[in-house]
This record gives sequence, C-alpha cells and structure tokens, in this order.
Amino acid sequence: MSDLNLETSTEATLSHLCETCRGIDFKTYFIDITASEDEPKLPKQSRPESSKLGYLDDIIEKSSSCEFCSLLVSCARRLNNGQDPPTTQEGVRVTAELDRQFLCSADDVDFEGQVVGMEINRCIINFQPAIFGFFSKIRFQIHKEGGEVPGFGRLMGSSIDPEKLKSWLHTCEDSHGADCNSPEWLGEPSQPSFLKVIDVEKRCVVPAPPNCRYVALSYVWGDPKEVKSRLWLMKMTNVANSQLDNGLDFDLLPTTITDSMELVSKIGERYLWVDALCIVQDDEKEVAEQTSQMDLVYACALATIIVATGENAEAGLPGVKSPRSLSQTKVHIGGDYHLMETVAQGNSNHLQHSSWNSRGWTFQERLLSRRALIVTPEQIYWECEHKVLSEEVYLETGGTRIWVLPQAMDCNDEWDDRTSKFSRGSLSSYVTRYSTRRFTYQADALAAFSGILRRMEYRNKQQFYWAIPYDLFDQALTWRYGSTRRTELCQMIADGEPYKIGFPSWSWLGWSGFVGGWIFNYEMNNDRITGKSRSEIDFYRLYADGHVELITDNTQRVKCGPDDKPLPEGYPEPSDSDPLRQGADFSQSGQWKGEGLIESNVPVPEMDFKLPPVDLASIDTGRLVFWTSYAKLKVHSIDQDDMIVEIAGRRVTIGISEGTVVEEYERRVESVVEQKAGQDEEHGVTALEEGVKAVTLVDNTGADNVSKDLTNPDGASPEGVPAMMDFIVISRYWPVGIAQFKPESLNLLIVTFSETEPDVAQRIGTGLIVEKDWIAADREWKRVILA
Repeated sequence: MSDLNLETSTEATLSHLCETCRGIDFKTYFIDITASEDEPKLPKQSRPESSKLGYLDDIIEKSSSCEFCSLLVSCARRLNNGQDPPTTQEGVRVTAELDRQFLCSADDVDFEGQVVGMEINRCIINFQPAIFGFFSKIRFQIHKEGGEVPGFGRLMGSSIDPEKLKSWLHTCEDSHGADCNSPEWLGEPSQPSFLKVIDVEKRCVVPAPPNCRYVALSYVWGDPKEVKSRLWLMKMTNVANSQLDNGLDFDLLPTTITDSMELVSKIGERYLWVDALCIVQDDEKEVAEQTSQMDLVYACALATIIVATGENAEAGLPGVKSPRSLSQTKVHIGGDYHLMETVAQGNSNHLQHSSWNSRGWTFQERLLSRRALIVTPEQIYWECEHKVLSEEVYLETGGTRIWVLPQAMDCNDEWDDRTSKFSRGSLSSYVTRYSTRRFTYQADALAAFSGILRRMEYRNKQQFYWAIPYDLFDQALTWRYGSTRRTELCQMIADGEPYKIGFPSWSWLGWSGFVGGWIFNYEMNNDRITGKSRSEIDFYRLYADGHVELITDNTQRVKCGPDDKPLPEGYPEPSDSDPLRQGADFSQSGQWKGEGLIESNVPVPEMDFKLPPVDLASIDTGRLVFWTSYAKLKVHSIDQDDMIVEIAGRRVTIGISEGTVVEEYERRVESVVEQKAGQDEEHGVTALEEGVKAVTLVDNTGADNVSKDLTNPDGASPEGVPAMMDFIVISRYWPVGIAQFKPESLNLLIVTFSETEPDVAQRIGTGLIVEKDWIAADREWKRVILA
C-alpha cells in the first residue's frame, strides 16, 4: 500500500522546488483513496490542512528558482491582465495559501495495480487579502505521464479533436438510454412541421427531412451596429436564393455560423439549425409561430452547440479553423505525477461570466437541449442528461462509475442547483436565474421563457398564465423583488393572429432585475389535492369582450414529495379531525372576507394595444379580476425589508419585498411635504424646518411582525413624514417546511390604483402581516382589476 499512501519523493528529485514547496505533499491534496477491493476496511486518508505558502512578494522573488512558485506567479499574471499581481492591499502584505476543491469521485479505479475508490480534487490558491475577488482562484490539476486516470488532467491540442466529440455523442446515443434519448420531460414529440435547417454540404437552407438528425446552434448576435449591420439575417427578399445550392453567402455570414457549419461536418453530421437563417426575421407571423415552439426545436435536436466565446456572432469557435491559445504548464511533483495549470484560470472566461450566459434567449436554449457541446475560449465541454465531460480532464471511464460535481467544471452558473429538469420545484430557480438576463428587445421576455413553460406543462400537466402556475396560483403571486417595470409590449397570438399587449405588473415577467421566485410548497400542494386547503381568493382572467374565466386547476394530480416523485402507498393521510389550513374556522378569514364571485361583462378599459381582427372573446387582456380585502394604511417609515404602518392607534411592522415600494413611498412623502408647504404658505406658517428629513429610513431587522403602541415613546420607531399607501390581501402565508405557522399571517400586495380607470391597480411589491393586525385595520371588501 506504499503507492496508495502517495509518499513524496526524495528531496533530490524535487530540487526544482524551493524548500517551502518541497515540504508539501501535493499528491495528497489531489487524491483521496476512499476504498480498496483488497482491503475493504482501509480507512479514508486524513485530509491535509491548507498550506501557507508565504507572502506573495517572497513567492515572486523565489519564482526564478522554484518551478511551482514560477507557475503560481504566471497564473497570477493571467488573472491580472498580464501584469505582476499586487503584493499589498491597503497597506497589508498579500499572503498565498494552498487548498483544494472537490472535482469528482470514482469507484473501481485500477490505480497503481489495485482497484480502489477515489476522490479527485483540484488544488487552488487563496490570496489574503483577496486581490482577485473571493471567487477568482488559481487552480491546478494532477496529471500522470503515460496514463489516463479518471479525474486527472490531460494535455490538449490547439485544434479540437473531432473524433473525441464524435465519441462523446455516440456513447451518449448508444449507452445513456432514455435519459438522453427521450427524457420524461420530452416524451416522443413530433419534429416541428415548419422546421428548416442548413445543409452544411450544399451550403443552403432546406426543409428538414423527416426524422432529421440536426444540430442546433445557441449563440449571441451582438450589437446590431457591430455585426456587419446584420445583412446575414434571413429576410423575405433572400429566401429563394438561400434555398439554392451554395445559396448562403459566406462573405456575409458571421464567423460563429461558418465555424459551426464546419464543426457539424467534422463530427459527421449534415444539418444545422440557426435561428437567424432558419426563421425569416421580417415575417412577423413566422417569427411568432416558431419562437413559441423553441422547446421542440432545441429538444428535438441531436445536440446543441453553445458558443460562449465572445460578445457577438463574429467570435467564432476557437480550435475549429483558428488555433486556440492554451497554457498547460506542468511541474513535476514526484514519480509519474505532475501538477498542471487548468486552461481557464480564475473565472473571467468561464461560462457563468460569458456574454452568452447573460442573454435572455440562451437560458431556455440550454435547458431545452438534451445534449450540448459548450464551446469556451479554451476548451469544449460536453453536457447531457447523464454526464458532464471536458477536453482537459479524463472522464471517459468505460466501466468505472464516476460522479462529477458540475459546478467544478466551469460550465454551470451559481444558481444551478441541479434540480430535476422541468419539475414543479425547479420553477423558482429558473425564475431567479432568468430574471437578470439581458434582452436586446425587452418585449421578448415571455417568448424566451415559453419553451420552459411548455415543457413544464407537458411533464407536470400544469397550466400557466403569464408564467404563474394555476396550481397554487395564489401563493405563486408572492414572488419577490424586481427593480424595474417592463414597459414594452409583448407579442401574443389569438386565433392565429398576432397582437401586442403590455406585461402585467402581477407577473414576474413584468419586471426586470433580480426576482426571487416563489418556492413550490409540496406539503401545501398535497393538502390542496386532498381538499385539506384552498385559496382564500378566487382569481379570474379578463378577456377583451369583458367576460371572465375562473383560474382553477382541474388537472388530475397525485401527491408528491420534494423530489417530485409520487408519495409511496401507505403514506399517512391527514386525520379527519385536523382543521383545514386555509379558509378554516380558526383562520379568522370570515372576519375579513366577503363574496368573491365575479360576473362576466366586467368593464374593459381602453386597451393600450391594437386589437387584431378576431373574436374579442379570444383576446387576453393580461388582467386579473378578483374580490379581496383592501386597506389604505398610513406608513410612517420604510426600509428594504420592513415598513411601519399605523393600525388602530398602534404601530405594526409589515415585512416587505422592495420592488418599487420605497420609490413610491418617497414619491408620496414628497407630495405630502409639498402639499403641507403650500398650505403653510397660504396660512403664513413657516414650512418644514431646515434639517428635518422628509423620509426616515429605519432598520427593523429582527422585528418580526411586532406591534408597537403609539403612546409608548420607548417602543416607537423614529418619526418620519407619514404617507398613505394601498394594500390588498392575496393569499394566506404558509412557509415551506412548516406544517403550521403561528401567528396566522396574510400575504399582501402593495399596489397603486389608477386615477382614471375604476378598480384598476398595479403591483409594486409584496408584504406580510399578522392576520389579527389586518382584522384590526380600517378595511373594505373590494373588487380589484390587477393590470
């Protein structure tokens, strides 16, 4: 077992290292032996502590005589745009520390003559202070001369190896079964009838043959002013020519498309789908029809080429026609082993930080792909429903079982928690990850997410209205944050005719900026299925002819657990003696609720869009109609998490998610101040004294639904200028993972009402209030049309 202990070599063989580096057993940082076929009781190796390498300025000085110090400094320069790294920060000398980061684990590895289990790590360098930021690390991997060990690094060429990519694809097709060929979220769909593809041999656009094996392309177009004025886009005037052999003008096509055609040919495929060429971009009807079915375009593709290499379509695919610039410097650490730098240092070129990963349309393009070749400046990754592979790490393991941490492979973003694809529980993560994406045209926000919604509808038998699920609709309206309202018009289709409509404020799609999605509550969902709970409010969709349609979930569902799998037979049912969670006698809802029925022929205000020539009954207005409990409350102060309101002579804390609540409060305070100043001047009274602030922001951290008596000066919040704001009840609060929450609380929407349209309001944020406090408020039962 001496080889398995990975003892360091003698000092004589490591003379190329300095005294500090010779004292580090690098191999124990890279490898953990977890099990042995010969010695099943072999204890797991003790994990080494991090090693302090010393001050960075000393390491730079030693770099001329120590190969590891030299490599470390070289990598630091790569992180610092080719310049020497700073050795001090704010007067503090920078230190370097060697640590490790888990990459993968493997079972049944034939290693050093024995079959063992292993964990393989990467070595990382942490700097204190963090001169390159907390997440930007120098990273090394282990490499063995003349052998391929799972998880070990391997040398790459300046050009891609098409045979390797072909082997990844064919192994997936032949060995991964239904996981990748027909996953449960896809089934066996028909190829879209409208599908057109590029024939890379004939260099023209053709109707896709039946059961076409085609590769899809996901990339960024870039700024229209930077990409040859986009003369390469398919327009109605050049459709006929594009269908002729050699009909595509390669002088106009951007490098990313021509390189992708070359790559498709090299891996032995013939057809490529590219949105810019396979959809006629100035045919509004064709664009609307095909973009609404992007789920089928990408999911039916054999694989998707994801190009994360630059800012626009001229970036190309490094290694296809033009060589890649790679650095894989190695340092001998004993025996056949070397420490080798990873090809992408830090995080500047990783997928998460690429321009591709910031764009709105690309989010669903990746999710909808069963297989992906992810092209970065340094290497290509493979990702399918079953595996993650890369060019610089040996992971093609044959019979060896291996588990790879995808987040360690530089082809995942920070919010990707690997939830089951298109499950009910995945929506919250998708909303959060999608919300910060950028669009050239904000009007595309729904279309660029519609493929995800269609797959969720298929897998879960769900219905959605503006990306809010019908099941637990009342709870899903409590999504949080969002910083800016989308004011662009969204294109819709009614009876085959396109029309445009404003994004509703109540849907998270109506906002840009970070959005916290509502977390699907499986316990509550199961109680809804069994009739143990129900929505407090009945919501209706409003159509252009004035008729309404109740939003109700009629799909047949079975109770599921957090893994989205049906609960096993014999799972305990709730007792008949258990009270209903929602609408029960103990909930006190009878003290604030009234009749919720909405009759048809609701007055429809003048729409802000042109009506298409179809039956008005088929045109969605994007507006919700419902009866609810409403109160106008005096707000004394507000911060990002809480506001202090006055109810029945008491101060009550309402938890809020910001949205534009603070801005609206400040606007109303300013109006109050101006109005008071005008009244004072009219009566000869001096306006607000100099130095008195119109708005007092208070920190109520930890004040969890606390009531304060206005007569108690010790308990009162700092005084500010009060303003009146509007609140409506939207649902009962039921936190995830808590069977029964006390005190009973209500989810509120903070809204602004139209000055010209009766009952019409817009959402500006959410709130949370104890139910007994709401009952004490001066409130009314009111019909609301939420736009």
